[in-house]
Amino acid sequence: MKRCVLMGCLTLFVLAAATVLAGVAKESNNDPVAWTVPECDHVGGANSITYTTDDGVTMTETGTMKMAVWTYGLAALEEPNTLMAAAWSDGVANLLISEDAGCRWRKLGEISDCGILSLIPGPDGVVYAWTPGWTKFYRIQGRNVTPLTAPAAIHGLAVDPEDANHLRFGSSKCQLYESRNGGKSFSRIGEA
Repeated sequence: MKRCVLMGCLTLFVLAAATVLAGVAKESNNDPVAWTVPECDHVGGANSITYTTDDGVTMTETGTMKMAVWTYGLAALEEPNTLMAAAWSDGVANLLISEDAGCRWRKLGEISDCGILSLIPGPDGVVYAWTPGWTKFYRIQGRNVTPLTAPAAIHGLAVDPEDANHLRFGSSKCQLYESRNGGKSFSRIGEA
């Protein structure tokens, strides 16, 4: 896994990501579908997101940023070349989506009652957004953003790769919780 320093932008290390993401994308017959490396010389629609194919020596050009925007959440969806990001600024997370491996981004929606979001993709185009230490989290599918509430502060969230309704999370009190209905309700697993 390649690493970078976040300085107001999220850098997509596309070659490494394309290799990993090819295993995520599936056709109906479960054969892997190849992701493509972006072939653009300018990233449009999201001034806080760029990418590199040479370990950060060069970065793809973006527009001029007018204020600090931090892009923390990035999720690769099952659909090839489809990425979702959460760009946070002034207490609002803008949900962005790209369907061409990161060349062009468009706003999908926004979440105002949140901290800096992490995104966890699941099957069938479902993405869960959560803020570490918060009980409120969100299920995103298409343009629908559904707010949900966990029974304890979330400190780690996982989605079953075969079932978007099957979630597990760990709380700050070392308790595990499980949901089989997309986060509408949870049950405890074991003793804390």
